Amino acid sequence: MDKQKKKEIKKSEKGKGKKQSSMIAEITNGMVNKNLKSKEYEVIWDSKISGFHIRFNVRSATYRFVKSVPGTSGKKKFFRDIGRHGAYTTEEARVIAKEFDANLAKHGVPDKRRDGSISFRKYIEECYEPYQLRKATGKQTLQMLYNGFPDLMDKSICKIGPEDLWMWFDKQQSMSQLPRSKNQKNKTTEPRSFATILRYFGAAKGLLSHAAKNGVLEKNPWTGLKLDKPAIKDNGEKDTLLRAQRRALNEEEIRGFFEGLKRYQEFRRVQRDNSIEHGKKDLLDLRLLPFVDYVCPWLLTAYYMGFRPGDIYSLRWEQVDFKKGFVTKVIEKTRHVYPLAQSFYMKKAYSCELLKWHKQNGSPEGGWVFPSKVTGNVMSSNAIDAQWAKVKEFGGLDPSLHIYAFRHNFATQQILAGVNLFSVSKSLGHLSIQTTVEHYGHVDPYVQKDALDSIKAFEIT
Repeated sequence: MDKQKKKEIKKSEKGKGKKQSSMIAEITNGMVNKNLKSKEYEVIWDSKISGFHIRFNVRSATYRFVKSVPGTSGKKKFFRDIGRHGAYTTEEARVIAKEFDANLAKHGVPDKRRDGSISFRKYIEECYEPYQLRKATGKQTLQMLYNGFPDLMDKSICKIGPEDLWMWFDKQQSMSQLPRSKNQKNKTTEPRSFATILRYFGAAKGLLSHAAKNGVLEKNPWTGLKLDKPAIKDNGEKDTLLRAQRRALNEEEIRGFFEGLKRYQEFRRVQRDNSIEHGKKDLLDLRLLPFVDYVCPWLLTAYYMGFRPGDIYSLRWEQVDFKKGFVTKVIEKTRHVYPLAQSFYMKKAYSCELLKWHKQNGSPEGGWVFPSKVTGNVMSSNAIDAQWAKVKEFGGLDPSLHIYAFRHNFATQQILAGVNLFSVSKSLGHLSIQTTVEHYGHVDPYVQKDALDSIKAFEIT
């Protein structure tokens, strides 16, 4: 009897705290925010638009639209996730729900598996785009679909088969990339790399899986298909050029780099002195600051950390630990494959310079390390280009020296110092040591010779 009573007490206690399943009312932002705190309802159905509702989870809420409408094969349920509260306001979600409702009233839900009425492009625009825009990398995925599959855009999605993939793959290996901007119209571009082709393939395969999940396709026609890596071609001059670029900077270039930084700083200070002398007394005297602008700490980050430009632009103060001497961040280039943060050691010389920049900016606890002066957000991808050209000019460096030279220098200096390739791979943020071997395995041809020469030999005669 005692055990039975305990069970009854537990059931009654559970019932007391249980939230009501749903309510019908005109959904507003205030109502949603209030329910997120009180957690009174699991679902709130909108009283104005049939099928429009918001479902509450433990920490968030998602706007949705669901409705049963007649189709060519009887009644069919139409369901779409609109997006999370916060990413969309109630009014924005309501507008999308109205569009869904109007389209259903006009066209209904056809049995797309039979009539093939929906094209690849239409499925992206009507079904896949809202789904992808809720993701951090959704815009990139959509851009890959629009740019990478122009021949499939007007084709019925239910008529896409394996033969379309093989035709696309053959074309990708020979075609040149389209210019990214108006300024690149006359720029010669190379065929997409195999890694890039795989990313485009993954984007399209994901869309087809989404269509199969929503019942538009019986199954994903590209499931189980794999792209074989092309045979290595004899690229002679190109391989020689790439290997020449992936090298350590020589002493003269390193001296020129630091001299260029000093002269750039002095150049900017003289400019400011002249402005102050000509009446602009309210301007800050740059001689009172360790850095005249972001250029010096930005380039020192490239030199000491070996980061790609994208990882420098996206660097945040929350990712920098001055006490432990590490930067911990997700690598931008491989974020879509490996979204976990990696730790990178800061050399003391660099840590001291970055700390000066931190103090110069008021010792912020968070935010971008190199924010745009105009927007306060991430800088544009070519923001450093003009200043880097100035530094090269002041340091007497080769004008063609690319910003990536610092990353190549960072890798090759370690290899030449005898650091094993696994450690070098980790310091570069490579997901696979094979990438490091392919790019930098050629750096010191004497490493293997020294290793083999170290093997003891004994005379047997």
